[in-house]
Amino acid sequence: MDDLDMLPMAQRKYGLDIVEPRQWPRDGGARREPVYDPNFEPPRLVRLVGWRSCMCCGDLFFSSDVRRQRLHPEGCTYQYI
Repeated sequence: MDDLDMLPMAQRKYGLDIVEPRQWPRDGGARREPVYDPNFEPPRLVRLVGWRSCMCCGDLFFSSDVRRQRLHPEGCTYQYI
């Protein structure tokens, strides 16, 4: 094993990748999966992912950050009359 594998995270010259959870079937927004950054000790919570309803049209979409993203990322299809 290399000496870098044995160093504490703060002294390493490389970082670990953030693992994103895959999209799951629609559940009405009940489930939230945490995304952690393993480069900190203990691992730091970065954001939560899950299904969210659009503030404009009300349709569900999969959000990579349920706290910040509140509209469809590709644009809302709702038409004002």
